Amino acid sequence: MSKKAFGKTVLLLGVLALVVSAAVEAARTAGVPSGEPTISGVSYATGAGAPYLSTKGAPRKMSGFGIGPLGGALQAKAVAAGTAAGKAAGKGTLQPLKVGYLDIIGGIESADRVDNSLRTAFQHIGAQWIYCDGQGSPQKWATCGNSLIAQGVNIIALTGIDPSTIPSVLSAAKAKNIPIVDFGGAVGPGFATAFAPNEPKAGAVLAAYLKAKLASQSGTSDILTLNYPASWAQQRTAQLTKVVAGDANLKIAEKATTDPTNLIAGTQKTVTDEITADPNLKAIWADFDTAGQAAGQVLASQFAGKSFPDRPLLVTFHADPSTQTLMRSGAIDAVVDVNYDATAWELADAVAEHYAHNKPWPKYSVGKSYPGIGDPVAYQIVTPANLPPKGMYVSPGVDVVSYFIAKWKAEGFGK
Repeated sequence: MSKKAFGKTVLLLGVLALVVSAAVEAARTAGVPSGEPTISGVSYATGAGAPYLSTKGAPRKMSGFGIGPLGGALQAKAVAAGTAAGKAAGKGTLQPLKVGYLDIIGGIESADRVDNSLRTAFQHIGAQWIYCDGQGSPQKWATCGNSLIAQGVNIIALTGIDPSTIPSVLSAAKAKNIPIVDFGGAVGPGFATAFAPNEPKAGAVLAAYLKAKLASQSGTSDILTLNYPASWAQQRTAQLTKVVAGDANLKIAEKATTDPTNLIAGTQKTVTDEITADPNLKAIWADFDTAGQAAGQVLASQFAGKSFPDRPLLVTFHADPSTQTLMRSGAIDAVVDVNYDATAWELADAVAEHYAHNKPWPKYSVGKSYPGIGDPVAYQIVTPANLPPKGMYVSPGVDVVSYFIAKWKAEGFGK
């Protein structure tokens, strides 16, 4: 081949590469993936990715990571906005804090994701981190809480553990003036403050998607719900219950409560039994991501090579790493992704403002807005067609990590 011909070939290949790249980007930003329903008020993810947060310094190997700084224009915007917010707050003095972390159930991706996010956030304000794994058991939550108090922590942080389940910890903490603060999952009253995603909103988005997908089925569609015994999960499923009540073609045929101490094997048995018992089962709703993963493993085994409507539709929450793997293999059909780890940074900021500026604890917050970035939590439908690149989370479109790091540096105590 002549040099001239070779040059033309290279140029043509370059043009083709640009065309393909543009097509991929267009597919990511087109809005509704091919074959998916258009639903009023529901946003689909674009396919853009967000990097993992570093696990450097973690006390053990983490299976979930949290979203790190996004880079590029989003990071630049967040740094500028955070710096302005920090200057507006003014310089503050923050004494070293000893933070006790009561983990709801260590070793699962979603719990590790928020654990790593909050640990990293507190590192940036110079706090000491003391960890205890509650292993999904109220008895062990109480043991952990009382152990952290005995170790002289200044504050106890946790995610999604309701105050009603740990009364002895609340009493002991109150006696020693130790605030308990929550993030990542909605809880009842009793803590100093809590930052949570809008769980009813997330549930409503997924319920609307399920209804739209099952509209193609004739007759009544039976649904199995896998219900985690926590208020944040119950708020999600309550939205599905509302949708089903208003649609004669939908029926919740079985409501199964998942066992936090036997989450994987127990959920798998429940799903297997219901598939066998109900030939009209058209959908499985899992209000907790780990239960959704367990259900996906069953579908992959029971219906190898098949997809909805030749097997039940499976929907759940959060496109965490293992969930993404199951989605790519066709075992999970859709999730509502919520960057719930953003609430870790919101909570760390509330702690910093309380101790550095003597600000009162804010009321329980859902959907709080911040100057320059608004509400950092996003609610997006993710399907196998609009997943982010491998090794990344779904991009929320706001760099919450860079925002708060910049804010704290401007206030004089951030690292």
